[in-house]
Amino acid sequence: MYFIVFTGGEKNPLFDTLMADADIPGRSEVTGIIPHIPESRSKLWKFHHKRGLNRNAPAPFKGIWGKYAADAEMKVEAAAAAHPGETLALIFSNLAMVYYEPASLKKWKEKYKLKLFLYLVDKHDSVYAADAINAAGVGTFDKVFTFSHDDADRFGFGYFDCYYSKQKVKNCTEPEYDAFFWGTDGGRRAKAESIYRQLTDAGLKVRMGICYTEITGDEIPGITYNEPIPYEELLKNAMASRCLIDITGYYSGGVSLRYFEAITMGKKLLTDNEQAKKMRLYDDKQILVPRDINDIGAEMIDMIRKETELPVYNGEFSPAHLLDMCEKYE
Repeated sequence: MYFIVFTGGEKNPLFDTLMADADIPGRSEVTGIIPHIPESRSKLWKFHHKRGLNRNAPAPFKGIWGKYAADAEMKVEAAAAAHPGETLALIFSNLAMVYYEPASLKKWKEKYKLKLFLYLVDKHDSVYAADAINAAGVGTFDKVFTFSHDDADRFGFGYFDCYYSKQKVKNCTEPEYDAFFWGTDGGRRAKAESIYRQLTDAGLKVRMGICYTEITGDEIPGITYNEPIPYEELLKNAMASRCLIDITGYYSGGVSLRYFEAITMGKKLLTDNEQAKKMRLYDDKQILVPRDINDIGAEMIDMIRKETELPVYNGEFSPAHLLDMCEKYE
């Protein structure tokens, strides 16, 4: 089986970064390619693909946009020619399915004898998954995989947690910070500020940034507000810290990337997300889940501060394992 993984990452390169381990010469390739819509049609395309318009069912006549996926089809055709005698499989993220039309994929499936797979990194009911769920509902895919235990049970999807490629980040001999958080507000600001107060009052050094939040005049000195940083810089700060902080907000579902970063970097994680306890490689010495994030407690704060021998990561979350899962459906 030869795989092409469509991440949708041309709009957000982070998705290509996360799936990098699935780019294996001779076995698979990862692409962020998406259909290129002419500027003269872009307003109509955006209207036709509005999340609200497509939330419960696909908007009518969306198939007209399939012709703009010619570059992607050329990639599929080239892969089929380069791997004769092998089954060709395409794996799409739910982000990519904003841009690809089910009618086009069905035509490709018949023409090139494809297997089609979908992986969801957003919850089934999220507006970010609407296009993908609509495509799955009309039988586009041979198998759907989800990061959510609840959605896997509820809809009969395959569960997978292998969508994080370990990132290359320079090691720090001595941590600069005891704890680190940098993220959007999204209903998390009050909890973030509470955590900052608790940890700094206990003498810990905390680097924290809260972005896309309203400036009200009661901001806490020491916290940076409304200064987004690139993912590469976020990783450098994470590596320079003993413990990462993960906080649930309005749009939280499943676990965030902070869980995978902590595991792959050998860092502790302080989180209010109970879903973390269901994850593979959960260890209560590494993943700290207080009963109340607004009352962390001296014992858990001490666990952040002190050196602890943590488990060694062995690639368990690598997306290369997603290819193995898909091969079962050849």
